[in-house]
Amino acid sequence: ADYFHADARDAIVWTARQLSNECLEFLKKMPLVEELDDITLVHGSLNHPEFFDYIRTVVDAQLSFDLLKTPICFYGHTHIPLAIYLKKGNIHVDRGHVFDVKKADKVLINVGSVGQSRDWDIRASCAIYDTDKMTVEIRRVKYNINSAVQKIYSAGLPAVNALRLM
Repeated sequence: ADYFHADARDAIVWTARQLSNECLEFLKKMPLVEELDDITLVHGSLNHPEFFDYIRTVVDAQLSFDLLKTPICFYGHTHIPLAIYLKKGNIHVDRGHVFDVKKADKVLINVGSVGQSRDWDIRASCAIYDTDKMTVEIRRVKYNINSAVQKIYSAGLPAVNALRLM
């Protein structure tokens, strides 16, 4: 939590206090990077995943591509759904909602977030990976934002966490 700004750190500390020891131990055992068949899962950049760095620039993307051992990497952290393709040494960013993973040598796919969107779409974002078609579709789903906001205020968490949902 030391790497996060104060409001995020407060939310992390609060969350840790809500979890049972069993849950905390489970989470501590989770790997920072998980490789499953042809995909890699990571919260932020593959470059020092323990620092939870963002992938925001072509340089950031290239650092992750250099470390990526599978054709596809699903990540988050920036809360902005998009795909970053690497093909024949060239990087291309796609901000659409359906990504054809066959058209690249490697691809980094940000699945977005549930809450605190950074692309001005307040709906929850998730991704569906179709292994037959080799496509990833970003889907948006409405959820009860007012309920989430009230729970944030009731828990005494920083107001910015609630305001970012709206």
